[in-house]
Amino acid sequence: MKAEDLMIGDYCRVWYEGLCIKNKGTIVKVLGIDAKKSLKEKGLVGCAHCHPLDGDQFDGGIWCEHLDPIPLTAAILEKNGFNYVKETGYMCYEQLGDRQYNLIAVKGNILQMQFTSGNLEWTECRYVHDLQHALRLCGIEKEIVL
Repeated sequence: MKAEDLMIGDYCRVWYEGLCIKNKGTIVKVLGIDAKKSLKEKGLVGCAHCHPLDGDQFDGGIWCEHLDPIPLTAAILEKNGFNYVKETGYMCYEQLGDRQYNLIAVKGNILQMQFTSGNLEWTECRYVHDLQHALRLCGIEKEIVL
């Protein structure tokens, strides 16, 4: 991954062994991002301060290149309050103040965000962090369950 693809709070997976977060495959939450940090001799640019979700490891810095996105699956959508509707895909309604947001994850990994005002936005949503970004765009503070 690249630093510009990440936001604080995003979930990713460590794919590289021998880092401060030792277990390959560990899911982490991004706590901070330094897009300018580099290790020129290895060609690494951008790092993230991460918190392992397994609880058995300490927080640490990871080069963004050593992080992979987590694919968004039907099981993850269902765990997070999305219901399957045959015609449209997975749907979730969220209330925020006096505005209601209608979020629909449809076939082809496209997330449709429909606002009560009638505005409609479409974005590609292949990974968990894509869904997290879309929810934040809507002003919805929701902790994703994996």
